[in-house]
Amino acid sequence: MPKGSSTKIKNELGIPDSNSIFYEILKNNRGSFSIDQALDGVGVGFVFIGDKNSNSTMALQQYLFDSLPSLDLRFKNREVDIKNSFKKALDSFKDTGEDQDFFIDKLETRNYKEKKKIYFGRLFSCSNLSEFSDSLENKNKFLIIIHFLIKNPPSDEPEWFQARRIAKNLSVAVAGYDFLLRRSSISDYFITIEGMALHGMPGTTSILPCLGIVYGSIWEELSKLDNSIFERVRELPIGSWKKKFSGKGNAKKSEISQLVDIIGFKDRASDDETDAIAMALVGATSESILKKTCGRIRPERKKKE
Repeated sequence: MPKGSSTKIKNELGIPDSNSIFYEILKNNRGSFSIDQALDGVGVGFVFIGDKNSNSTMALQQYLFDSLPSLDLRFKNREVDIKNSFKKALDSFKDTGEDQDFFIDKLETRNYKEKKKIYFGRLFSCSNLSEFSDSLENKNKFLIIIHFLIKNPPSDEPEWFQARRIAKNLSVAVAGYDFLLRRSSISDYFITIEGMALHGMPGTTSILPCLGIVYGSIWEELSKLDNSIFERVRELPIGSWKKKFSGKGNAKKSEISQLVDIIGFKDRASDDETDAIAMALVGATSESILKKTCGRIRPERKKKE
């Protein structure tokens, strides 16, 4: 990848170029918090808009410092490392004007001596938006996309209990995001949950009931939040977001991962975290495909006249 904002994406899937996506987010001044549910770990991706002329990123730094270690097991007891990584990336961005990654170094263990980074986000300078600059009211804005995985430790507990724990942690993350945006210049945002698949491929149908438990638990916990937050929750149908992001409604996880790589993101913990990044970008730019289902899986019954 060349230095600066990510280049236009050109591949067999026909995805729009990333500059267009970034422009739409900045123009709409809209955030997005996206959830890709799975029993073994819920992927989260969210959009934050920063401004070179304000200290709005300090609130984001505090949010990550307070929340990330308790939400993602990989960051447990790493508060100082998170804070230092965030500050280092912002300082480098101010000096160079180039895109920056947020990451911490993985701790060495007896069985793992190789240095490895754990990424949790990326700052896009949006310096390649010159073709759109005349249409942007504020040319000092930049984008930050944060991603992480809310995961249970290995357990023999019933699936419903594990799902509840994940959902409660997710609810805390959403409430924190709402508080964060209220202290920023972002005018609007949506919380998007990937819709439930009602059928699966051979060999995967057995996990659908477990996903239903996770899906229901997430909706239940989010419904307990303040109504001003819950009214922003939307379902993002699987085929719709994949079509919008990749040009194919049935895109494979490997294809979504390839496109997320091209945009500029580094390693992710799972496919769910990767999907959440893509969903966050779609959620911030494609209001028309979001559905207000309140967690209902089956189509609503038609009322008799």
